[in-house]
Amino acid sequence: MLEARALDFGYRGTPLGRGLNLVVGGGEALCVLGPNGAGKTSLFKTLLGLLAPLAGEVLLDGRPLFGLARQEIARALAYVPQAHAAFFPFTVADVVLMGRAARVGLFEAPNDKDRAVAQAALAKLRIEQLASAPYTQISGGERQLVLIARALAQEPRCLVMDEPTANLDLGNQARVLAEIAGLAAEGLSVLFSTHDPDHAFRCADRVALMKGGRLLAAGAPDAVMTSATLGALYGVEVEIVSVDGVGRKVCASALRTFGM
Repeated sequence: MLEARALDFGYRGTPLGRGLNLVVGGGEALCVLGPNGAGKTSLFKTLLGLLAPLAGEVLLDGRPLFGLARQEIARALAYVPQAHAAFFPFTVADVVLMGRAARVGLFEAPNDKDRAVAQAALAKLRIEQLASAPYTQISGGERQLVLIARALAQEPRCLVMDEPTANLDLGNQARVLAEIAGLAAEGLSVLFSTHDPDHAFRCADRVALMKGGRLLAAGAPDAVMTSATLGALYGVEVEIVSVDGVGRKVCASALRTFGM
């Protein structure tokens, strides 16, 4: 379980969020939904221990995160960032294998088990055909899938994903959303952010609406994501409609808000 208690986060002299309480339980997918500048990325970095809290605390399985060794944190938490600059022409297989660093000793080399775990992560996302391709020469969307595979190879208990569907086409978006739901069903904790409310409806167990560094609401998607709350979140008129007759919903913002 990953938990924030009365968390103030941001940068020294520039707080971005105050008094935030958030819990990600085992076997659930929690979506943080909010506009640009809401503080989602800074929050995630603080929950991962990459930024120190300005106040409050982050707990991992009930223990203060900042009292744990980095290797222990790395074995529990894996991170998929929004974007990743590629400078060295490692193969895709090698990039995914890097996810095993938390499981390999300081002076040890990856063994056959590590390579098998990395290969299984590639296969899980159906990108094993990219294994020998230079990471610098694949598309941005393919890189995003490779970063997710690298995180899975880490074998974490909690996966933190900052806009994991960014730069992905419709088919790969569906693949990643299905993977999020599947990982949670397997018992993994998944915390992810998105700009698309449809994604939260499709795979999240709970949703946290975040604006200006504060939580506006949190709970089950159908309860929290209403026309009123999403309208307040994004500053546009929003309509929630059923699309398949079994309760699945989508969100559409009204363009007339902008005179269109």
